[in-house]
Amino acid sequence: MDNAAPGLNFSAGNLVGINEIDIQSVEILPGAASALYGANAFKGIMLMNSKSPFDFPGFNAYIKSGVTSHDSAGDNLYYDVGARFAHNWDNKFAFKAVISYVEGTDWAATDYSDINYPQGRFMPGTVDAADPSQMPDYDGINVYGEVAQTFDMTAVFRGLVLPALLVKVLLVWQAQQISEYLGICSKLFWYSINQKVQDTKNFDLEIIRLQVLKLI
Repeated sequence: MDNAAPGLNFSAGNLVGINEIDIQSVEILPGAASALYGANAFKGIMLMNSKSPFDFPGFNAYIKSGVTSHDSAGDNLYYDVGARFAHNWDNKFAFKAVISYVEGTDWAATDYSDINYPQGRFMPGTVDAADPSQMPDYDGINVYGEVAQTFDMTAVFRGLVLPALLVKVLLVWQAQQISEYLGICSKLFWYSINQKVQDTKNFDLEIIRLQVLKLI
């Protein structure tokens, strides 16, 4: 499971991954690993191994809460609740179920300043910083679609290019216009049915089902 969104093929992180209550170990493999794990692993991969119900039976639960505070979205509550139940019968059959609920408000990317001029740009004879989006070489943070303009003044003076043709009309999209990601609510439930194929500790047949109850 690569945790990639099927529509846009980007990683959603651990929003649809294994809950921390069911993680046994985490292994990070740096470098290209596309040959083994697919195209999304060209920069490396993180392997998360879940707990086996044979080795970790019983019931566990946790609850976490807090407050996030930032200028763009204000103060917001954060909730994270999870529970895990596992049981095995005679070390031959086992069952595991995990449920989790996460709700919070993501950080808002509202910095649209020019990446090349983080302190602002001041025109001669002015006191206030100029609007960076009006500059021909504007490269904004958290802004997509802008293209730097190049001026061929030699062609203009020769009369080969009309001045009006130098004006480029571009659709610049801010990060919040592309994705309304501020509100996050994730409800996940998954279970596994295990059967020991051989009388060994590390070899068992596992059937896993992940049910995304709600994801916003």
